[in-house]
Amino acid sequence: MKCCSARRSLLLLLATFVLLSFIPFQTNLAVKNRQGQYIELIPVGNSDYFSVTFRHSVNKGEIIERYQIDKKNRIFYLQTGWFESYGAGMMDSLADGVSMREEGKYLRLDFPAKNLTQVSYAAAGIADHVLQIGDKKIHLFEENPYKTNIISLEKRSLWQICFH
Repeated sequence: MKCCSARRSLLLLLATFVLLSFIPFQTNLAVKNRQGQYIELIPVGNSDYFSVTFRHSVNKGEIIERYQIDKKNRIFYLQTGWFESYGAGMMDSLADGVSMREEGKYLRLDFPAKNLTQVSYAAAGIADHVLQIGDKKIHLFEENPYKTNIISLEKRSLWQICFH
């Protein structure tokens, strides 16, 4: 009888492990192409934000966009933008809730929270889009040249992490 009890306990433990392996638990910053194929998948960990730095296509000034992360709800919002030059190709008036001030060599714009589930960047060599989260930097043009990169947050299970 002890053998059957031990076997049932082992099967219950194994079944529990299998079920738990399919429950999403790890939040990741996902970079995909338009076809939905992963370019990069980065665990968010303790990061509260990610940023994308690039050169503006018209005025050639550097732009840094910082997105605040809400891991629990898998959303983010554009929090702050720093603009090295402000002129051609830029907005000509501030939207409601946007504040602007000078900060060093940049013009800083702070934006009201607007929940996003994804953001897209068309990577070109001259713009040199760089996605940064924590210590990880991804040069989007090198990973997916002249194509659209779609950035979103995903929760993944142990099964997805190990086998996809």
